[in-house]
Amino acid sequence: MKKILSMVMAVLLCGNVMALDNEPESGTSWQLLVGFNASGMKGAQMIDAQGHTQKFDGKIGVNLGFKFEYMLPNAKGTYINAGIDWTQKGARKKFIDTATDVNGDHGTPKVNHKWQAHYLELPIHAGYRYNINEKFGVYGEIGPYFAIGVTGKNRFKPTDDMYEDSHTMFFGKKFDDLNKKAIQRFDCGFGFRIGGEYNNQYSFNLAYDFGFTDIYTDKYRTEWKKNHLGASLPNLKNHNFTITFGYRF
Repeated sequence: MKKILSMVMAVLLCGNVMALDNEPESGTSWQLLVGFNASGMKGAQMIDAQGHTQKFDGKIGVNLGFKFEYMLPNAKGTYINAGIDWTQKGARKKFIDTATDVNGDHGTPKVNHKWQAHYLELPIHAGYRYNINEKFGVYGEIGPYFAIGVTGKNRFKPTDDMYEDSHTMFFGKKFDDLNKKAIQRFDCGFGFRIGGEYNNQYSFNLAYDFGFTDIYTDKYRTEWKKNHLGASLPNLKNHNFTITFGYRF
């Protein structure tokens, strides 16, 4: 019995020593992040030529970010970070445009209707990192984000070359035929990230952000209701799943 207890104590002591040896060092570091998004806009919809409401699907985009991180002293792996990201969000819908015809000879084209939105985003997170050994670590973090829309398009792209591509600016003064600024530039929300890191340099990250802000403008909502027999628009909110690869300096 004494031998068994001695072995258990030895294992526990070794585990504690290894945990101390692998505890992340306090201090600051920088990370460069690059990856892609699978984004969508909750509440995004269009009215087709028959007057039916059709919901938009998600779309793929890219993101590029730079992040500052501070590992807190004597906190056993707890850290805070803040970054600046350039990220492409939006939504898309493929539909058959029965309202368009060229002399009745070429039928009706399929159209890719895309909402393309480019944001400059500031995430602020708190997290915890655990080093499995000297080479590998895992972590998780949560926190808010704040974003400003920089540019983008409300784009109609027919698959048939007989028809012209057309677009308006996503954050512009004229979004569609209602001739009103539809989308406000400010957005904020909450997100989380999990990931793993090799050799304290190379990382792989999964993240999800969901917006709190209804990004439709009040003027556009009023105009929509006036032109659609009193029907109201749903709230329009960003959501975004991200896969990124990072390099720590």
